[in-house]
Amino acid sequence: MNKRTRTLTIAGFLTLSGASALAQVQQAPNTSIYLQAGTGDGSSRAAGVGMTVPWPADWQWGLGGGVVRGHWDLSMTGWSNPPVPGARRRELSVWGAGAALRWHANGGNSPWFMEAGTGLNLASRHYIRDGRKFGTRYNFASHIGAGYLFGQHREHEISLRLQHTSNGGIKRPNPGANFLFLRYAHAF
Repeated sequence: MNKRTRTLTIAGFLTLSGASALAQVQQAPNTSIYLQAGTGDGSSRAAGVGMTVPWPADWQWGLGGGVVRGHWDLSMTGWSNPPVPGARRRELSVWGAGAALRWHANGGNSPWFMEAGTGLNLASRHYIRDGRKFGTRYNFASHIGAGYLFGQHREHEISLRLQHTSNGGIKRPNPGANFLFLRYAHAF
């Protein structure tokens, strides 16, 4: 990571930490902050911080013997993409906001969960993959994932997420990018 990306990542983490303390007073006890790292197409890499804020407790429904609940997901991630031949590795910051639905089996009591979500990303510059530049700095990001809650009060979470990012064909080129993220979250 270059100095600017590192500074933005640290500033984002501190901002999210402060926002999490404020959210703790106003939200359900499962508001969380997280760290995630991943790898993408080619030799792309990503690492970032974020925060999830649950939807109201009465907004849930039963499905297949389990319970579906929703949350907002706010993130700041640094992406490092492979260089175009003859150039150096390119780094950028990506800010994201979206919604996710999470399903827990056993009437919502299982520590295991499955998740799907979508949202919007805004990049500090155009992402270039395999020599093709994304046509926009704003993109859609959709993911599926699975994870496990642990700890005395299930305050810790580990999950694996597959995320696809593209501009949905709004503007060409639209090469898209896929990332596999490992995420650790701590609920408050």
